Amino acid sequence: MVIRSFSYSVDRRDLIDIQTKLGTPPASRHEALDGIFFRVQDFSQSYAQLTTQFVEEYSTAWSVFPTSKSVDELHSAVSSRLRPYSTGKNHFTTYDLSPLLRHYVNDSCRLLEPTTSLLKAKFPDIPSHNNESLGAFLQKVVDANTSLNFNAQLIIELYEVWNDYKHRSTKGLHATGWSYETNIIKKPELALPALNVNISELKNIEVDEFFKKLNKVFLDYLNFVI
Repeated sequence: MVIRSFSYSVDRRDLIDIQTKLGTPPASRHEALDGIFFRVQDFSQSYAQLTTQFVEEYSTAWSVFPTSKSVDELHSAVSSRLRPYSTGKNHFTTYDLSPLLRHYVNDSCRLLEPTTSLLKAKFPDIPSHNNESLGAFLQKVVDANTSLNFNAQLIIELYEVWNDYKHRSTKGLHATGWSYETNIIKKPELALPALNVNISELKNIEVDEFFKKLNKVFLDYLNFVI
């Protein structure tokens, strides 16, 4: 069997654009966004930790699956590079990916939350209350059949996942395992808890597609409100 070298890179251009958008005028001078610098730091760190872990796990999967001939061989090979939570003949999960995924969701919504007043200012005719979150108000905007040039549904679903993480006694969001079938590596997907909104944007989405998509949607949203 010929083993090719592994190559997988994470494009961080959208993250840089988000950092620039929120770190320069007019955002950096907006009263509603006072302190946003620190939330950008938290978001950027969570993104970096999640993507670094994902790439390391992908590299490990690519290395160990084609060469391991038994459960013991696979467990030993994975353990030499990662902290496995479970392993089998053609699959493994780790202790680290799911917590990093939840931290990323938490810091993502914390990044957006201060912009709620900016979104409300765009739609003064839609009633709201002072403590209303971005996700709840955005749902009202969508229900009003308002035309938007960003993916509002993804943000609404993200906020529902965040609400579950903060307030409910569920298993919570986690990542499925890595698996190997017919010489193809299947990447982890978002495993969602039972949620109170219809899920379309986050359904059956792989972890790396999630953080790529989220950054693009965030940038579109920030360009809309700022």
